Amino acid sequence: MKSRKTTNYSDKAEMSKVKKTAKDVLGLKFGKILRSGSEANVVGIQSQQILFSHRLDSRTYFVNDNRYGISKEAGVFNGSDQEQLKFCRKILKQLNIPLSEIEEVMLKEKTQVAQLDRNSGEVHLEDAQEGRRIVRLLRQVNGFPVWSSNLVLGLTKDKRIGFMQLHWPEIANHVITETHRLAYKIKQGWSPPEQQDATVDAIEAGVIHSPPLGFIMDIYPVIRVIYSPVNKSVGRKPVLYLDRHGKAVPIPRQANKGKPTKKKSDGTGLKSTTGWNKGWKLELVWSRNWWLDSDKEVERIRQNLAGKQYS
Repeated sequence: MKSRKTTNYSDKAEMSKVKKTAKDVLGLKFGKILRSGSEANVVGIQSQQILFSHRLDSRTYFVNDNRYGISKEAGVFNGSDQEQLKFCRKILKQLNIPLSEIEEVMLKEKTQVAQLDRNSGEVHLEDAQEGRRIVRLLRQVNGFPVWSSNLVLGLTKDKRIGFMQLHWPEIANHVITETHRLAYKIKQGWSPPEQQDATVDAIEAGVIHSPPLGFIMDIYPVIRVIYSPVNKSVGRKPVLYLDRHGKAVPIPRQANKGKPTKKKSDGTGLKSTTGWNKGWKLELVWSRNWWLDSDKEVERIRQNLAGKQYS
């Protein structure tokens, strides 16, 4: 009688799997590793140049190479958009993420230098220059948008990952089923709540979930209602995320509510939470900020990681 093959659940086996994902799937070359291990729901590896981490409760991965950037050693990728998109698809396929869920969006960053004349107070702008090419892939499941999921990727001049945030949690069947019901209700004439001084601009069923940095993964099927202000001078359009009864869905959490966690500075400018005693620095993103402008928060984190040396 054949003996069953046992699975190794040790910390060593877990780290071996993490290293294999980093090297074989993402093509990361760490060099000398400074530290590796886990804290809370994150496991990671840090070398002198690269920081790689993975959420244990989600298909969420982070990569930051401090050599990545226009004026830095690793530079930025200057190839075609299609080459970058092909690179993205390869990563998702190897992580067993269905390619059918991908919606493709290409973002290009431009840089522009401004000089202030202190005598006249005038600002002189130089010509805008092409910056890094950033790929942002959005997600849909069964034809429904998953507004909180994305892949943000920047490659170096040698076509290696300079920055990556992949946040693509698994969506349970019951969530998709309820999203179908919400879409059906919309087709049958479901009416959103009225908003003072605003009219309905768009209604769509989809899915929202917690942001990439956090300790909890909330996932909700929702109806997203976008309103247009009657006063056209108002810039931002009000957006509501509602359930089938027209009631607001809670903003997906990052952590359980409780007593505020004491924070201390280690001189790097980043805040580390009490209990992260293995040297890891946790850069927090408040749910409200992510909700209002996730792209801005991603860029803030990237700049913080690029500008700080962990030791």
